Amino acid sequence: ALASQAGTAITIQLRNGDKAAGELVSTSVVEKRFGFLEFIRGGCEMNMIVAIDLTMSNGSPSDSKSLHYQQANAGSRTSRYRRSNEGLNAYQSAIQSIGQVLQDYDTDNLYPVYGFGCLYNNMVEHCLPLTFNHEAPEVSGIDGIMDVYSSAIKQVQLSGPTMFAPVIRLAADYARNACTQQSQQYFSLLIITDGIINDMSLTIDEIVAATELPLSIIIVGVGEADFSDMDRLDADDVPLIDTHGNVMKRDIVQFVPFSKFAGADATELAAETLEEIPRQLVSYMALKGITPNKPTQLNAFKMGVERSQLEIETGTGASASDAKFAVPINA
Repeated sequence: ALASQAGTAITIQLRNGDKAAGELVSTSVVEKRFGFLEFIRGGCEMNMIVAIDLTMSNGSPSDSKSLHYQQANAGSRTSRYRRSNEGLNAYQSAIQSIGQVLQDYDTDNLYPVYGFGCLYNNMVEHCLPLTFNHEAPEVSGIDGIMDVYSSAIKQVQLSGPTMFAPVIRLAADYARNACTQQSQQYFSLLIITDGIINDMSLTIDEIVAATELPLSIIIVGVGEADFSDMDRLDADDVPLIDTHGNVMKRDIVQFVPFSKFAGADATELAAETLEEIPRQLVSYMALKGITPNKPTQLNAFKMGVERSQLEIETGTGASASDAKFAVPINA
């Protein structure tokens, strides 16, 4: 048998002695792999949405054992609290620590912040902007998140039930139609919770539907509750299937038990929190056949992302770090 290759077609000539016996033609598929940093360098914008569990299962904020208990002046803008978790409750500590990890992965440093499971104006709210302004739910920076949380916890009544589906649906609305080949955006929803959930089936439905959108979900568990439901949503072992029998298109959920990293090096927390987002972004682009645009001018956002990736992948260069998150896209 003799073989010749022209482009992606391989022709194999079959012979029986001196006589031609036919040809086999095999067409190979050429796959080019694109990595996370290529999309960032090409101008893909990252956006983070924050949702905070304000349900009664956390304990009354007036109780010193509550996950929402606030010491006097804790969580203020003073530099002491920006450098340390000293004096912060579980939610403030998570906001500060996880926020510092994720802030490099938000293009404009503006964050819509919502609370769920609280009573406000005699109504149970599952997507309450903590600015109390539905037209302007965004705050600036991690300090802004800390401020609206600290203020809101004094103005709402913790209630229930604990429902994730509404905030996931809200995040999906942000992400829907947001990413095209020409204008690339990707969203991350950060849910901080004590682990209790009362709408598991509806939440799975929303997550499965969102696997077709440019969206990742990071669930940060605070306190010492049973987080088995959060592990199920993470779906590392068993894919999620919604109530209509649809299987998730890709993995979009990452669960991080915050207490596991108490006192740990910041790089360990960063590696755990960001373990899946780069791969999830690239998997979405592959699903939709979107390729990186030509590199645009370097800015603070891009430098921050690259710095974070290099810090996580200690001892490696940008190309080595990038390769970890590369998945094939048909050329």
